[in-house]
Amino acid sequence: MDFALDPPDSRSKRVPLSPKKENNIQFSTPDCKANSNQSSNKFLKDTAKLVPRLVAVLPGCKDRLESTVGLLIKYKDLDHFAYERKDVWHIGLGSRSSLQVDPRGKSALITGQGRQEECPIVGSLTDFVRDFIEDQSLRHEGKTFGQVGFNYGAHVRDQSYTPGRWPILSIMVPELEITLRPDRVTIQGYDQQQLDEVCEFLKGTSMTPFRVREPHPVNTQVNEKEYKTIVSNALAEIIDGKYDKVIVSRAVDLGSLVDMPSTLLHGRRANTPARSYSMSHSGFQATGFSPELVMALQNGIVVTE
Repeated sequence: MDFALDPPDSRSKRVPLSPKKENNIQFSTPDCKANSNQSSNKFLKDTAKLVPRLVAVLPGCKDRLESTVGLLIKYKDLDHFAYERKDVWHIGLGSRSSLQVDPRGKSALITGQGRQEECPIVGSLTDFVRDFIEDQSLRHEGKTFGQVGFNYGAHVRDQSYTPGRWPILSIMVPELEITLRPDRVTIQGYDQQQLDEVCEFLKGTSMTPFRVREPHPVNTQVNEKEYKTIVSNALAEIIDGKYDKVIVSRAVDLGSLVDMPSTLLHGRRANTPARSYSMSHSGFQATGFSPELVMALQNGIVVTE
């Protein structure tokens, strides 16, 4: 599940955006001593202050989907997240700082400000992640992007699960945050040259027509009988009251690398999902469309459909 997370409410009185150049702020990391006997991971606090971001506002794009795809193609070599919610695209480009938790939930890789450190996770994984987000909110404005694997739920409840290859959770504070609304585009970041470049691209003065690949057929009949059996079993267990909702999925071998921006363009044009997303972070890539809201946090309450 991908997400774009607003900053904590405690930051509502933060310093407003100001067109100042970035200060070189030290990146705060958890206490990563291998022999630590602490019961939980705490972040090393320093006196670094919030770095205000530069901001630019443009008129709304003619086609927000094409603009999003164009940005992902242009900045394909940067870590990025793109997330659509209620006709608004939220895009994070470039990693200013990030947290990546291994599939077993036992260690974290923290990067930022030219530093990288691997830390064991002692105590609650949820507290560890919460501390990271709160710490970053004190020094970086704007949204936090990321993805959470389904195994996260089992891990924090101390249930057995089979670790996969993907991080159980990854979080990224972007260098550039771009919000495409029907009536306007907002670009926020820390470097004037980067802002100018994105503005020119979106205004079309430097935007050349981008090419996307044509869709390729996918054999959805692979393991069809086995999949139908799993669905039937799941329905029977719902009737028996074992759970209220379950998402049954299967892996299909595509046989070649996936062009993520092209997939986002063609897939979104062919569907009207509740959510759309595309991400590339630390070597992991995904693009997807959700027909329903899996989970959302609204006014401190977790809701689903």
